[in-house]
Amino acid sequence: MSVHKVIIASDVHFGAESRDSLVSFWRFLVDTKPSLLVLAGDIVDLQAISKYDPEDDSPHEVISEIKQAVTFINATVRQQKIPVYILSGNHEDRWKKAIVGSRAVALRGAKGLTLHEQFTAQGMDQSVRWVDEKPGVPGLFVGKRAILIRHGHVQSGKYSSAKSVPDKLLRQTPTVSTLVGHHHRGGFLAQTILGQTVYGIANPHLSSDHAYNPNANWQRGFTLLEFYGASRLRDCVKFTPHVILLDSDNSFCYGGKVYNSKRE
Repeated sequence: MSVHKVIIASDVHFGAESRDSLVSFWRFLVDTKPSLLVLAGDIVDLQAISKYDPEDDSPHEVISEIKQAVTFINATVRQQKIPVYILSGNHEDRWKKAIVGSRAVALRGAKGLTLHEQFTAQGMDQSVRWVDEKPGVPGLFVGKRAILIRHGHVQSGKYSSAKSVPDKLLRQTPTVSTLVGHHHRGGFLAQTILGQTVYGIANPHLSSDHAYNPNANWQRGFTLLEFYGASRLRDCVKFTPHVILLDSDNSFCYGGKVYNSKRE
């Protein structure tokens, strides 16, 4: 029976990324060779064009962050031959606000108006699919509408606490499995109604510690979905989710192998 692996990473925040976490993640990605990698929002940080005051060690221009992201994406697509989908998040939305705002000077060297155009202008592989999450475009369905992947920042329904994200997802869409990023928390909950099991998943993050919230209860990691029951991913309705969390030294274990950022 065919097994189609899909990996979801969100909240990398290139420009404020956790480099050791990315090394561990990259080694797993290379070993796993998934059918699809979904980057589910907040790929770049773009703090230089944020309404918030920049942290002392944050980049003062945003193009370098975009180039970092493009390098990672192109290595995934061209070297590892893994298709990539990108969902925009609230940090990507900073671009749209900046091109008409007071911080537009930070965009010196930009090519194109939308952030998608900028990624393309900086050399992103043309095979990468980009989805802008907005009202009317809820996110990305994977499989035969088996799960809806969102960044989770523009949909209706605010979360009073990050701890409650999986529960709120199941309450909002009790018949559709949903995964969201945005909250930098790892979480998983399932419910079975009339023989159908539906999942609510909060995806962890891969960014560094943030000075504005250094004690937040955030977990680094990502999610692996293993689809089965059909020869093609797009026809699958069954899948098994694995929320993978990194420990304090950015390592984790899967399939009997330890992944970390140490030199091998």
